[in-house]
Amino acid sequence: MIRIKFDYAPILAPGRHNVSKSEFTRLFVTGRGPRRLELNFSLHKLMLELEALGILCEVWVNGSFACEKQSPSDVDVVVVVWHEVFVSLSNAAKDFLYTLQVPEEKYDGCIDAFCV
Repeated sequence: MIRIKFDYAPILAPGRHNVSKSEFTRLFVTGRGPRRLELNFSLHKLMLELEALGILCEVWVNGSFACEKQSPSDVDVVVVVWHEVFVSLSNAAKDFLYTLQVPEEKYDGCIDAFCV
């Protein structure tokens, strides 16, 4: 069986964009349907947990959540932690980063994460 995948237009132009949480919500969530609101809640939960563990990092959001798709199934993220930060983290923080990227388990059931 051949499966055809439809590509949706990106919400932002290609490249890296540094946006605040409120700007992110305005661009990717507001007026775009209830599923995006649920996914955004989980994404903010992840960012709060990273912050609570003292993990200074960048969170890159991509995949269908970064496109015009009305109801994405998940949020694909890359968590970028610089080496200097990583080596100074507590064991609990390091453990969290390791478990965050276990392929079989999505964070909060809907976030597919990759850590670098």
